[in-house]
This record gives sequence, C-alpha cells and structure tokens, in this order.
Amino acid sequence: MAAIDKRRVKKLINDPKDIVEEAVEGMLLSHPKTLTRLEGLHVILRTDFDALKSKQIALISGGGSGHEPAHCGFVADGMLTAAVLGGVFASPSVASILAAIRAVTGPRGSLLIVKRYTGDLLNFGMAREQALSEGMHVEMVVVADDCALSPSKGITGRRGVAGTVLVHKIAGAAAAAGLPLLDVKREAEEAIANMGSLGLALSVCTVPGSEPSVRLDGDTIEMGMGIHGEEGIERMPLSPVNALVERMVRIIVSTEENGGHGYLPLSPHQDIALLVNNMGATPAIELSLVVRRAVKVLEEPPILARVCRIFVGPFMTSLEMAGVSITILRVQTQTLARLDASSTAPGWLSAEKRNPDVKRGPVPVPLPPEIDAGSTCEQAAHGQQMLPCDVWAQYLASSQAVARALIQAKQELNDLDAIGGDGDCGVTLERGARAVLSLCSSESDMTPPPNASTFVTSLANAVSDSMGGTSGALLEILLRAMARSLMEEHATVPAPGEWATALQHGIERMTFYGGARPGYRTMLDALVPASEALVAREGLKRAAEAARVGAERTKKFVALAGRANYVSPSVTQGHNDPGAEAVAIAFAAMKEEL
Repeated sequence: MAAIDKRRVKKLINDPKDIVEEAVEGMLLSHPKTLTRLEGLHVILRTDFDALKSKQIALISGGGSGHEPAHCGFVADGMLTAAVLGGVFASPSVASILAAIRAVTGPRGSLLIVKRYTGDLLNFGMAREQALSEGMHVEMVVVADDCALSPSKGITGRRGVAGTVLVHKIAGAAAAAGLPLLDVKREAEEAIANMGSLGLALSVCTVPGSEPSVRLDGDTIEMGMGIHGEEGIERMPLSPVNALVERMVRIIVSTEENGGHGYLPLSPHQDIALLVNNMGATPAIELSLVVRRAVKVLEEPPILARVCRIFVGPFMTSLEMAGVSITILRVQTQTLARLDASSTAPGWLSAEKRNPDVKRGPVPVPLPPEIDAGSTCEQAAHGQQMLPCDVWAQYLASSQAVARALIQAKQELNDLDAIGGDGDCGVTLERGARAVLSLCSSESDMTPPPNASTFVTSLANAVSDSMGGTSGALLEILLRAMARSLMEEHATVPAPGEWATALQHGIERMTFYGGARPGYRTMLDALVPASEALVAREGLKRAAEAARVGAERTKKFVALAGRANYVSPSVTQGHNDPGAEAVAIAFAAMKEEL
C-alpha cells in the first residue's frame, strides 16, 4: 500500500487536544445571552436552566464532539436544557454527565436522550444510577435509528444517528408544553419506534491529529457508514444520486416480505417527516438533489407515503465527511405539532408545512413588452410597417455570417481563453452563435419584423437563452441597449450613422454594468475602436480593421478585468485577449458579407 500523505487533510485547529475546549469557548462567545457552561467541564447549559426547574422537566443529551451542531447546537428553548460533550468521537465522562444532571434537574425530573453506543450507554447509565441514588427523578431513552445494521446484530445493535435530533425536538416541545416526565418519555419513545435512518459516505472523516484513511479512495463510496466512520452495509462505485437515494429509501422502508429487514414499513398514505442530513462536507445543491429524489420515491408507487415536512441541512455531522443521511419519521398530528413548535436553538433548521395533496406549479414567465416577431404576419396583412425584404435578407445574412465565423473559431478562442482563464470562451460563444443561426433560419420563413430594433431584440433574446456567463451577459446588455437606441430613433431601416450611435450606446451600457474600460484587456479593446470608426463615418471595412488592430494590441496589455486578472501578466503577454479576438472575427465576417 502506498504511503499516506499526511498533508492531504487540512484542519483549522491549534493543538488537537484543545479542540473541544476552544470550540466550547467560541460557541459561548457567539451566544452570550442564551448559553453558558459548567465551570471546568464541557457541559453546555441554557442560561435560564435554574428558572426552568419549577416549570418543566429538563432534557439532557450529548456524546462525542465532532458531530456539530449536535448536540450543543440544540440547547435552547423548545429543545435541550443541557448537552454534555466528550472528546472528538469519544463518550463524555460519567462525572460530566452527573454534573449536568445535578445542575438542571428540578422537582419535575429530567430525561436523558442517549444514542446507542456502548460508551454512551454505560456512562449515561452509570450517571443516571448515581442520580437516582441521590433522590432525583431521572428517566432515559435510547435512540437506535440506524438501518445499516440488522435488528439482531449482537448486543451493540442499531446505532443512534441523525434521527436523534428529531427526538430532541419532539421531546423538547413536549417538555416546553409542561408535560410530566413520563409523558415526555413516552412521546420520545414513540418517535424512536417510528423512525429509521441510513447514511451514505463519499469520503471518510479524519479525527484531528490522526492520519487520513484511504478506505474510500477513488470512486468508492460506502452505504450505511456510521457517524464515526464505522463499517456500513457495503462499498460500491459511485453512481448517480437518483439510484443511490432510491436504494437508501428502500433499505429503510422495505418489509421482510420484500427482501428488507422491516426497519420502518410504511402503509399507503402514511404521513411522514423527511430529514436529509449533511454529513459535514456535502454542498447544499447536492442535498437538494437528494431531497428531490427521496420525495419522488416516497410519494410515488409502490410506497405512496405523504411527505408532510422536509428538514434539510447539517443536523448531525461527522467532521469533514462528504456524504448524506436520510431519516424517515412516521408522524401523526401531535408529532407534527411538536416538530413545528418554535425553538431558537442555533443548530435547528425548521421546515415549512407541506401539504402533499397540493401540487403547486411554477409561475408563468411574464411576456416581454416588445412586439412578438411571430405576430408580424397579421400586422403585414393589415398594412402595418415592416422591414423591406432586401434589408431583412441582409440582416439575416450578416448575422449568420458572424455566427458561422465564431463557430469556426471555437477552438482558437478556447485556447486563448485557457491561457489566462477557464478555457470556455469559444464554447460559450458557439452556444450563442448556434442560437442565432437557429433564429435566423426560423425567421427567414416569416414575414419581416416591423423594424431593426425588433430584430436586434430577438438577437438579444437568443443570446440570453443560450450563452450564460459574463460574456453572454455583456453581449445581451450590448444588444438590448442597441435595440433601445434604434427604437428611440423611430427608423424602420436605420442609416449607418444611427447604427453607429446604437453601437456606441450599447458600449456605454456595457462599460457601466461591467466596469471595464479600454486598455483593461477585454472585448472593449476591439469593440471601441470599431465603434469610433463607424461614428466617424469611415465605413465597415475601416471598422473591421480597427477591431483587428485593437485585438492585436491586447497582446501587450495587463489584464485588469476577468479571470486573467488573477494570473501573472507574463502568462498572457504575447497572446490576444479572447474576447477582443472574437469581436475582430465578428467584424471581419460582417465586412465580407456586406
């Protein structure tokens, strides 16, 4: 096996042995009014814990650090009264747990919410026994929602994972409502009995101070990995998210008759809550893909469940692990009320109420105020003004010539862009050019538009719908400003001077919104000289020559805009700016056509 490179895992820490203490200090600084601690211990408390003793039961949870926001991020009204923190992935000590019980337990008692791990069970259990011997009323529930392990998997059994947070919320809301200890315990146990979770890891986390693992190198992922990196169900190659999420859901809900373990069978039309948990390093955009697929699988045949709440985000993480876990909770009206109850816990991310029976479609896109080119046949039939056929043909031909020239230059422009940018200038312009070709092809069979402004607007729409990126936005701004200028001239067929004025106006808008100026090594370095030639009535041939000279001059310019601004000037010296080169190519094509 190749030697492990310790430099691969970078962490923002000082001494690994101080990480929990320093994290506690940082969290208290962030929440000075609502959170406090027991002196000398890693026990986080609500600042009003003493006043609560006569009003409600106390809720205590905890476990190893490294799962933030669990559990200290859920200490607040409507959730936990205290959280007891161990070292990273290490159970808290009996002394710390007992100190927390003594601090927050009043005459109404306290409930311990414990994840099913041997160390947590033993330490919380021993602390409870000591508290009972001291005359306190202390009950305990054990969360074991992990569906990666068979229900008969030895004495360790199923692990407590992200579903624990939903137990915090349900029990916390019940406690805040003033319910007695045994009633709160009953609601917590009902939630535990009605939930199942499963994780999927794309990478393994690394405990601070430890060497990184090569367990999931390459494209290998692991279904069912635990929140401490424990073994899951199986390792497999990475596959599309839809297939992975569908398998996760089916593992959780499949009955024994259907080849599953019967963790959480769902009857048709069963109301459920869905929690999609970020394991630590999964981008929010990927979580949305997981939500999308999970809801579809759950609500469509053969499951036909009703997803009434969707919780998304980091609830119980595993340091920097890339991955996701899914928790499904069977709910009733009271359960939903507990989940909806307010809480200011810094780690709690609430969910909107969702009615699965209401299918809300998208809002229709507003139509632009410009004249629809498709209606010009009717206008022509009523004798309304339109472009002369020969002019219309000329506009189409010149637009097509520019588009074909840019398509042909795709690789050249990509190569220039790769020198100081991301190498996609040619690809981006090709998308716009093909959209223009498609537009010209379809409009050639139609009645000409009423004026040049309408045609330029249609070109702007084609660019907007196809290009994207900075260059697409700038070209759209240029074309829309030109169209507005031409419209203000009230000319069906603009004279050369009116086209020059329109181009000048478009450049002004590009400069205003984009911020670049001539000399910044951008498309303006070719566009501005061409515009100046047209304004001076020197003709299109001279404008094309000016654009070419401007593009060549960018070889000596230092980039002051765009991605090339991030690289050393020596990298781009001697190479044309790709945007300026594209402008020169476009003007040359127009010159040849016209």
